[in-house]
Amino acid sequence: MHVPEKGETTEVSKHEMEAFMNSVIDKIDYPNISFQLYDGDDTESALEEYIESEATDMLVMSTHHRSFFDKLFGTSVTRRLALHNQIPLMAFHYNNKAAVKLFDLVLNS
Repeated sequence: MHVPEKGETTEVSKHEMEAFMNSVIDKIDYPNISFQLYDGDDTESALEEYIESEATDMLVMSTHHRSFFDKLFGTSVTRRLALHNQIPLMAFHYNNKAAVKLFDLVLNS
């Protein structure tokens, strides 16, 4: 699921979701994955709303690189959801120095 940021056009969101969906489908042979664009005020509340309204078994998120100041003053949506979510959460962590980047293999291959 992708929750567009404020100011992100629907066309850009659809294009990004299609590219992501195609790269995942090409690499993963599992038919029970869904891809959704979901409009909401912010990512965290949209995810919580979706989890409550759908039969969601597991939430899988990818983290992204955050700057020093973002880490210092910002908050992590993944971390906040992990602390008070009622379903299992799997996070693919961004690590620019990792020898094997699982999520990048899916996205960039």
